[in-house]
Amino acid sequence: MKKITLNQLINCIMFFYVLSIYVFTSQAGWNILSNCLALFLIGLIWLEILLLRKEIIFNFFLFVYSLFIIICMVSVFYAIEPSTAFSKIQTLILIYILILSLINYVDTLEKLYFIMKCFIFSGFITSIYILINADFTVLERIGSELGNVNSIGMIIGISSILCLFYLLKTRNYWYSVIILTDLIVILLTGSRKALLFVVISIVLMLIFQEDIKLGSKFRALFISIVFIFAIFYIINNVPLFYQIIGERMGTMFDFFSSSGTADSSMNIRSEMILWGWSWFKEHPFLGYGIDNYRVLLSTSSGQGYTYSHNNVIELLVGTGIIGTALFYLANVIVIRDLMKASKVISKSLCYMFIAIIVGYMIMSVGMVYYDDKGIGFILAIGSIIYRLAKTEN
Repeated sequence: MKKITLNQLINCIMFFYVLSIYVFTSQAGWNILSNCLALFLIGLIWLEILLLRKEIIFNFFLFVYSLFIIICMVSVFYAIEPSTAFSKIQTLILIYILILSLINYVDTLEKLYFIMKCFIFSGFITSIYILINADFTVLERIGSELGNVNSIGMIIGISSILCLFYLLKTRNYWYSVIILTDLIVILLTGSRKALLFVVISIVLMLIFQEDIKLGSKFRALFISIVFIFAIFYIINNVPLFYQIIGERMGTMFDFFSSSGTADSSMNIRSEMILWGWSWFKEHPFLGYGIDNYRVLLSTSSGQGYTYSHNNVIELLVGTGIIGTALFYLANVIVIRDLMKASKVISKSLCYMFIAIIVGYMIMSVGMVYYDDKGIGFILAIGSIIYRLAKTEN
């Protein structure tokens, strides 16, 4: 009987952990299983590092991200509600250790591509599960059985973008089946953020393909415009999609127009941003403690105990301008390294990661992602592609 190698065991746990991010992270109780898989994966990675006596890598991204984590940890001591801040710190430390482990584990493009496929197939499995369990007799947003539908839509969006890269790279049209399934589920979650994220990222990917000829750029731009019009035609003319997401997109456009919108959720979240900005101006440098926006919201406005739905405001209120600047600087460092890597390795690969990171940064206005495990994977892998490129060459 063939023995299972340590690397094969790591790959197995890696896949199940990535899958758990999709199906367990947002579910109360089940997220413990996901965290256990993370700890097991981290243990196996560091066992391999010790056995192979690998050199420990601590890049500039990790250094800046470490400073962000330290600011978050310090904020516990002056937080309005220290227990809330401490709970969030536990999540951030787990993500940090996972990022550190991934950066030291992924030393070949083969490992990088395997992790990308873990995301692709986890997203596809999640999409199939959601479709099987959906009740189409009721016109409502699907995916809530796995947690927050916006979070589900966003992480499936990552899968679809990674899948598009493989489709363009290999011309294996089975990947188009996965992309189509993912896009249908994203539309049926009714997540405006996920739809905009996917559209923005795919357009960036199509424009920044390998071929830099001007004619190819115009062709990619034309395809992008057709893709955008096709998506918005479908959500406005197919009754199922219109009821779930088309109408929601309409209220969003109304909000940004001079006429305004009657969508209460949009109006309330706009007020939440304004409240957060006013609180930030009172404590601009260090904030009120990580994840303590919800404390201020419940005590000052009576709107309930919830987060700000805006990553920038959440960090400004929680960690002040110092913590916010460090977090986004870490994102920018990864983008810079990817742009450098694009000169010596697949441009499509690098700009795919850039598209995802930039997409998340743009969507900061409508979601909180500093504690998101999925984008943590993307930042970790993105930060090492330049090193892999130099090694491969």
